[in-house]
Amino acid sequence: MSVFWALIPAAGSGSRMGTAVKKQFLPMKDGRELLFHTLDIFQRHDAVSGIVLPVAEEDIPFCQKRCAELGFTKVIQVVSGGATRQESVRKGLAALPHDCTHVIIHDAARPFLDLSSLDRVLADGERYGASILAVPVKDTIKMDDGNGFVRMTPDRSALWSVQTPQVFRKDLILEAHRAAFLAGDAGCTDDAQVVERYTNHPVRLTLGAYSNLKITTPEDLP
Repeated sequence: MSVFWALIPAAGSGSRMGTAVKKQFLPMKDGRELLFHTLDIFQRHDAVSGIVLPVAEEDIPFCQKRCAELGFTKVIQVVSGGATRQESVRKGLAALPHDCTHVIIHDAARPFLDLSSLDRVLADGERYGASILAVPVKDTIKMDDGNGFVRMTPDRSALWSVQTPQVFRKDLILEAHRAAFLAGDAGCTDDAQVVERYTNHPVRLTLGAYSNLKITTPEDLP
């Protein structure tokens, strides 16, 4: 039987937001901070057994307090994250319980995930061992030549914009992150890339939703 745990890395500074408060702690209209809107998705989903939350060391007491206040009973571990997202994920993986079979890795600043998309990526993660939410790109994409000119235009029909959650068998994602760490490689931009680079395991593209936005810059806040 599969046992799913969510891992929500939230140790970043959110520098692109340009606010004094880290973006994951920006208050929303209902008074809850952005991070806790994201956590609520996994708190409510029956398939999620528990949540590991890597945050900056100085934010651990606040996050523990707010989880208790808001009734986030599935947040079992609030751990110290790292200097990069990749390091935070690696530290979060180390905090997972032995009975966890599959890991759901999701951006802390992506609070609009709908439950049907989550259902689809969980099913594919269980079936294929590695699955990621993604949507076909809408725009034509250009690659530059390094000097500000177009080098080529890739075929749009083969391009997908990647989202989270990304779901992996625990043994697979542990193997990939350990290999990346031993290689001194901290340059992967998502966890699927770690799996692609350090294992031979295929990653399934699961159809997501365009509404599953990540809050990154001030323009995203409205």
